[in-house]
Formats: sequence, C-alpha cells, structure tokens
Amino acid sequence: MAATIAVAVGQDKSGRVKTTHRLGSECARAEANTWRTFASAFTYQDGSGYIEVKRDGVTLARFDYNPE
Repeated sequence: MAATIAVAVGQDKSGRVKTTHRLGSECARAEANTWRTFASAFTYQDGSGYIEVKRDGVTLARFDYNPE
C-alpha cells in the first residue's frame, strides 16, 4: 500500500500561484469549489477512489476507479 498525497494549487488575478500539499496514510482528498459547484477527488491507499461534481447538493457527475 502506498501513502497518499493531496495537492492543491490556487491562482489569483495577478498571476500569483499558491500551492500546498498534505500526506495521508489511509486516503487523500482534494476539492475545487465555487459558491454552488463542488468538485472532489478522493483516493484510498490501495489506489481506488472517485471524482465527484455536485451543484446545489445534486450530483452532476461521478467517476469511480478501481485499485491499482
């Protein structure tokens, strides 16, 4: 089993780029959101996980993937 890492990158109007990351021994999750739209990527230590997009609490799309 591998360790997991969640990486987030944000960019503002002036072109400044801000990056952060967090390690996880069991899973990693990253989000990219607006006021109404929420996108999440979730990966477990075995390589399985999902990507999901919701707007106003309704799931618009979800993609599940299998372990490595």
